[in-house]
Amino acid sequence: MATAQVTQTKIEATLNIKKDKVTKETLIAKVGNLGSPINGKQIGDEFEVTLNGDIQIRSYGKQLGAYHMTKEGYSIRVNAAFNEKDYAEGTKHNCICLEWVNEAQGTKGKYCAFKTA
Repeated sequence: MATAQVTQTKIEATLNIKKDKVTKETLIAKVGNLGSPINGKQIGDEFEVTLNGDIQIRSYGKQLGAYHMTKEGYSIRVNAAFNEKDYAEGTKHNCICLEWVNEAQGTKGKYCAFKTA
């Protein structure tokens, strides 16, 4: 009779934010990339974000894109309506959780977009 292998969670460490002086950078050094807050949203959820003034330039294969970063940890693709005054650091914007689908690969995921009227 075959025995099924069951993966179990193992606690590697417990950190105290204050005592261990935990920062985003120290966590990334320990575990790699952190999760995206968009994963906690449902498709169609609307919420407010505050831009932190940073724009990341990212590449995916040969495609380049620019993304607004928010204080809450979301990234939002910069579109053709970009205006540096409307999208300045500290500005608040209404967003929506949307879904992308790659039918060729059979994958899907969530992303954050600015909510328009």
